[in-house]
Amino acid sequence: MMDLSDVYGKYLKLNSNLKRMDSLMIASNAKRMSRLEIVYTVAAKAVRLFDRLGMHELIPSKMKHYLQADDHNDVIYYRKSDDVLGHLEQTISDAAALREIMADDQWQEFEERRLLIRVLIEQTSEDSTGTLKPKDTANIRPDSLQNPSDPDATYRRKDGKDHKGYVGNIVESVGEKGCTLIKDVSYATNSHSDSAFCKEYIDQHDGTSKEIMLTDGAYSGSENTKLAKDKGIELITTALLGAKPDPVIASFKLTEDGRQVLHCPMNHEPIKCTYYDKIESCRVIFEKKHCERCPHPKAAKSRFNVNRLSSWFQEKW
Repeated sequence: MMDLSDVYGKYLKLNSNLKRMDSLMIASNAKRMSRLEIVYTVAAKAVRLFDRLGMHELIPSKMKHYLQADDHNDVIYYRKSDDVLGHLEQTISDAAALREIMADDQWQEFEERRLLIRVLIEQTSEDSTGTLKPKDTANIRPDSLQNPSDPDATYRRKDGKDHKGYVGNIVESVGEKGCTLIKDVSYATNSHSDSAFCKEYIDQHDGTSKEIMLTDGAYSGSENTKLAKDKGIELITTALLGAKPDPVIASFKLTEDGRQVLHCPMNHEPIKCTYYDKIESCRVIFEKKHCERCPHPKAAKSRFNVNRLSSWFQEKW
């Protein structure tokens, strides 16, 4: 299709030097799952694998309920809401035991084993006794498993809405009379940022021809602008980011590259600041005493620990 677009572009006499780039969210067709249902489904898949292979002796007696037809509904839907944490902890314990059973090399080729390992890494942490406990929801990454039937789908919040699935990025060539033609399409998990798509497009540009690229503000950034200039691309971005930035977040002082927070609006320096390239966000930790009387804790997306306050926000804010 991309080869044909070159032919169509010549026929329509499009100005190939003027391009426009934008992204769209692509929803996963997989069902939305709770944490309990994700861990339960992964554990059930492993038990059913043993059953399918005729290795019934590997199934612990306390886990044979996973083979029952109504067990899923009984655990996920018919339990009281105040039992959820207890059932999550028990299901995590089952998943950990199944992971140990499948520790041998003979199980490496099976998706069920890979899902067990992944979900335990993403959803749990060890306490002081070495027991696996559910992670705090705030510490679960957006690229964690959303549904075992679609393991590549990820979570993203964009324009004030929750999305689970993928993201597409489209580059159009714009003609003098307003007609457009798709010239390039990229596809990735929806934790892939617009800025990352922009970098990838610039990297594959050969630099032999001048080009004007029109995008919204989510594609902007000093690094992208410099990379584009080196490749002969004039990157023109609007100030529109999809969601209106909070003035409190905008008052945080960042380094020029947006990877480190220097101080908060009240001029307090953080104890620690970590930048995550994959989601282009900073996690910042401040002294609790500096934040207890802050007039805007919700705007900073803060979460109090025993002695500190941690805050997440994206670079483009």
